[in-house]
Order: sequence, then C-alpha cells, then structure tokens
Amino acid sequence: MRRMLCGALALMMSISFAAFADCKDNNTSESGSGANGGVSASTGLEQSGNSSAGENQFVNHSNLLTYFENATGKVSLTAVMNMNIKTVSSVSDLCLGGESVEEITVDGQGRYTLKVTGYGGGIIKANNGGTLILKNLDIENESGSMEDSSTGFRAMYADFGGKTRFENCDIYGALQIHGDADVEFVGCNFYSQEQDMYAIWMTQGKALFKDCTFTGYRAIKLYEGSDHYTSLLDVYDVESVTVDGCTFRDISKKPGLAIDFMDEGESAVVIKDSFFLNCQDVKTGAVGVNGIYESRTQAAMDTVTIENVNVDGMPYGEE
Repeated sequence: MRRMLCGALALMMSISFAAFADCKDNNTSESGSGANGGVSASTGLEQSGNSSAGENQFVNHSNLLTYFENATGKVSLTAVMNMNIKTVSSVSDLCLGGESVEEITVDGQGRYTLKVTGYGGGIIKANNGGTLILKNLDIENESGSMEDSSTGFRAMYADFGGKTRFENCDIYGALQIHGDADVEFVGCNFYSQEQDMYAIWMTQGKALFKDCTFTGYRAIKLYEGSDHYTSLLDVYDVESVTVDGCTFRDISKKPGLAIDFMDEGESAVVIKDSFFLNCQDVKTGAVGVNGIYESRTQAAMDTVTIENVNVDGMPYGEE
C-alpha cells in the first residue's frame, strides 16, 4: 500500500497557530455531494439506522469537507476514490460534519489515499466534539507552508485534533497533534521522508500509539516550548502520550522520541512493550536513553516511564 509522497517539503520548524479556533463553516464551495444528515442514499453515505442496499458509493467524495457537510449522527463512507482535505486558513479549525454529528468513519479499503493539501494550518477534526475515524488509508501531507513573520515559524504539518482515531493507515509526511486533541493511532505505519520533519509533532492534548511502526529520519516530537520560546509553556500542554507495542526502526536523526521543554508532573509519557532498532543515540548535551528518547531538560526526562522495552536486541535496564 506504500506510495511515495509527491513533492519535496522543506521545513525550518513547525508550529500551528490554529490552536484555539472554534469550529466554523469551513467547508469549501468546491463541488461534491453533501451528506445532509438522513437524506437520500444517493449520497453514498451509510448512516446509522438509515442505510440502504441501493447506496451509490461512486458519488464524488473526493473532497471530504464538502462531502460530509451538515452530516448528522453517525455516518460512514467506504471509499472508491482518492480523497482530499484542503486547508483554507491557519486560524480556523476544519470541522467535518454538521453541528449534531456524532461519528464520522472513512474506510479506504487499503486501496485509496487521503491527501491534506492547501494553506498549511487549521486543525482537522469532527464537528461538535464528535469522533473522526480514518481507517485502511494512505495518508499524505502535501499542505503548503504557512509562515508567521513575527517568529519565523513555518507550519508544514497536517494538523489533527479532537477525538480522532487512525486505524491501519500508512502515513507519509508529517502530522501535528494540536488543540483539544485526544488522538489514537492503532496499527499504523509512519514513514518520515524529510530529514528536518518528524512523523509526529505534538504540542497539546493526549495521544496513544498502539502497535505502530516508525521508520525514516525522525519519529515523535513532544514540544511545549524551547530556549527561545519559553512563553509557549503557558500555551502548549502535552497531557499524556502512550507508546504501546510499537517498533522504531532506523530512526537516523533523533532517538525514537525527542522531547523539548515539558512541565514536570503535568505531563505523562509512557513507553512500554516496544522495540527500538538502530535508532540514533542521545546527542551531546542532552539527557535521555540512547535509541529511545532524548530531552533538553531533566524535568522533561522525569515525565517518562519505560516498561519492558528492547533496544537493539537488549532489554532496557539490563547490563
């Protein structure tokens, strides 16, 4: 299912400035069939309690923002074409579904791709605090850069937040976990293809990585601030991160996890039942565990718990 990510992505650093925008009417005016909650089966949607054997899944659902516009309750789509979410603003969340949507599921059947394109920035999630489930998809980030002239930060990560679950996806490029995030990745493969970009950049919320694999340049970055941007410690808050049953292989630029400033006692990072194979050692001047993670500060290091982890064939903690 692996496809190469089209186009080169350049990055200095990445921070999204869409952290606190509410869901608005972000659906574009591009053509597509809306999933107007409970309407005809010709939309191709399978709606909870209202599906039909005559559904036409071949209706155009290439633009998911348009396709799920005004969807209500629990809706699902079995894809028969590649799909796109186009970011349109760095200050507005990109909310799928209508104001009463509960759950949106998109199943790529292991054959189709969801690309994130557009401006760069804007958190993708379900509307109304609903759940967004993306499964059996190739997910590619092709969003353009967004630069803030006052800081020089450039955002080239596809932002996801809210209650979002990725199942059995191959993820190319770079995603950011941001805002009111409660995000799960289960059985996913991450391919870090650009040497300056992480597969995951996380600044807020909660995340679970279960039975996932990471390969390439960089894997997971946890960021609440830095030497130059300590004020961000009052804004960003990584509540918890659990890495469970994952494999990190040939991560060449950093250990499996890279942690910047983290609030001791306010964040919890658990790494358990996982393997780190041929990953980068801790750089000079940093603290951490070779192959597993590195941190700039001892306080950040104190947030990490390691349980039943293997590094290059040796159980962690054994001489």
